[in-house]
Amino acid sequence: MPPGPAPATESILKACSLRGIPVLSLSDGACYQLGYGCRHKRIQATITSETPALAVDLASHKETTARLLYGAGLPVPPGRVVTTIREALSAARELGYPVVVKPCCGNQGKGVLLDIINDSELKDAYRMARKFDKEVLVEKYIEGRNYRLLVIGGRMAAAAERFPASVTGDGVHTIRELVEMANQDSRRGRGHDLPLTKMEIDQAALLELKRQGCDPESCPGPGKRIYLRRNANLSTGGSAADVTDEVHPENSLLAVKAAAVLGLDVAGIDLVAPDIARPLREDGGVIIEVNAAPGFRMHLHPDRGTPRDVGKELVDYLFPPGSKVSIPVISITGTNGKTTTTRILNHLFRQQGLNVGITTTGGVYINNKRILSGDSTGPDSARSVLQDSTVEVAVLETARGGILRGGLGYDRADVAVVTNIASDHLGQGGIETLEDLFWVKSLVVEAVQKDGFVVLNADDPFAPRLADSSRGQVIYFSLHENNVLVRRHLGAGGRAVFVRNGFVFYGYGEDAVRLIKLKAIRAGMGGRATHNLENALAAATAAYVSGVSLAAVRRGLRSFGADHDDNPGRLMIQEVGGVTVIVDYGHNAPAFQKIAEFARTLERGRLMGVIGVPGDRRSDQIIHAGEVAAAGFEELYIREDEDLRGRKQGETAKLLYTGARRAGMPAENLHLIPDTVMAIEESLRQAKPGDVVVVFFEELDPVLECLHTLEQKAKKEVRRAKVVVGR
Repeated sequence: MPPGPAPATESILKACSLRGIPVLSLSDGACYQLGYGCRHKRIQATITSETPALAVDLASHKETTARLLYGAGLPVPPGRVVTTIREALSAARELGYPVVVKPCCGNQGKGVLLDIINDSELKDAYRMARKFDKEVLVEKYIEGRNYRLLVIGGRMAAAAERFPASVTGDGVHTIRELVEMANQDSRRGRGHDLPLTKMEIDQAALLELKRQGCDPESCPGPGKRIYLRRNANLSTGGSAADVTDEVHPENSLLAVKAAAVLGLDVAGIDLVAPDIARPLREDGGVIIEVNAAPGFRMHLHPDRGTPRDVGKELVDYLFPPGSKVSIPVISITGTNGKTTTTRILNHLFRQQGLNVGITTTGGVYINNKRILSGDSTGPDSARSVLQDSTVEVAVLETARGGILRGGLGYDRADVAVVTNIASDHLGQGGIETLEDLFWVKSLVVEAVQKDGFVVLNADDPFAPRLADSSRGQVIYFSLHENNVLVRRHLGAGGRAVFVRNGFVFYGYGEDAVRLIKLKAIRAGMGGRATHNLENALAAATAAYVSGVSLAAVRRGLRSFGADHDDNPGRLMIQEVGGVTVIVDYGHNAPAFQKIAEFARTLERGRLMGVIGVPGDRRSDQIIHAGEVAAAGFEELYIREDEDLRGRKQGETAKLLYTGARRAGMPAENLHLIPDTVMAIEESLRQAKPGDVVVVFFEELDPVLECLHTLEQKAKKEVRRAKVVVGR
């Protein structure tokens, strides 16, 4: 199990939760995205997406930092960069003992030794520092107290006095035993997970003990303080006391300026001074380091003094109070109609000039450009949209499989849409009944902002129970003029989109506004494609509560579907040699029924279907799909998906055949042709002008290529026939 976030990151995430800012984990470490889409910011520990990489690089080199600060008129100790012991000795003698020795590029106090008083100590210190960097900085040692001032977004957020790791003798226990006793403190742990870090007797500690004339087995007298380090880093076992309220205003300004000189938005400024309450310049204090990615532990959990909520300070800097923290997120689930509803919403938002990211069974699209292909309705696809810095609205088709495999992929949605709950996918992932499917779909309803909206199909029997699960405000939609649920909901002051006298209305309590004539919804095919009308009403409702005006919704519903690219693979209609061909992704019994109902409204000749069902459906479901198809079509061409999903070749087709025969379809009207293209070709060979062939597909492109070839062939035959007649 991976460790939880470090204290600094944890404090930031807590502040986000209190502000309602959604969070995405970008790695197993400390990297997180705060907010979604074009509003998002990122953090890695306390480095933010506003922190320039150059600033971090500059701060990581201590001599460069000192040179920049000195050039800006800020007080720093004199120092020299050396690469050999001889150079180190020369620098120490030139600067004058005592000196500080530290690696030029180091962190967390590693390899740092202070108050070096002679050549012998300097040689040991140089060798220690050299383990961490080939360049070593020798600085003049400045006597004083050690302080850390935290700067966030151009202001001092907190300050702490830091104390080196040490133990106090009792005349009984050895230094090693005293360290072990101190480490029993429940606040001490490994790394940065707890307020304090365990003290260690390592090589640096041994050198420090040697300088004090002792070793780990020495037994210091009562009250004698023994230092394991002279540097005061918490990461080496030090402790801290809050002094935020004691900092002199001039020192606060110096810290802010130091961060600005380096270009850091978040920085830890280390100072040495006699007293932080007096101006640094007057007391001979200096800035000894500027730290990118400063730790927050000493401010969040000081050993003494007032804890400071610096995580909140950082979040308020990234997202000033009152600013937008995310983008509208609309999550769409249900058994049928998810993709079409998603695409209609995309169309409505795009007409407003917004950059829209959508996930669908056909792929992930950003501004109508596909960035990922294939079924993309799971949490990873949702995250790919929410992480895109150009996206202003996210419309996420959220399928059962993705929820079961990896959750939703987002914290909370602003709008949830449930198109319907019908028998499909039973027997998969522990989903055995419609009741099980309901509970999975209800997760989308529950994961809505408290001030968000839940759009439900009032014509679906599960709608009332979904409403009970809702965190947000429920809005129903219905194609039936006298839906009891809608009437009661409006009577109680609720909202609904409903049909009356051939028009769609948006109702709020007793008030109702006419939206559009039902037959004017292009995707509804003049009112004949009732399943698309349901999808259009769901999308119109979700768009309106997301801020799209009723006039804009009206325009979008009239224009969606004018181009095949608006809704590829969904109710696509074309003529091939006088035969009407309908192409649709339907792959279950409810879809077969809905499309067959629509096709019958065309009032043409025979109704023929090329059908197939995914092999991972339960056998009884596949048989039922065959029964429904037989009831809807007069002739069936049964194909199989390329992906058999665990079944043997021909097994799924035979189950569909069994269902169709049970429904009473004659054997001579049933044709087992596993290959999709061959099934289409045979169905069109047998069809006569005026017939309707409905093709339910697995992959769209091969179907369209096949139909294009057959259409060109039919046109060529017509031209040839005209030539013969002309002769």
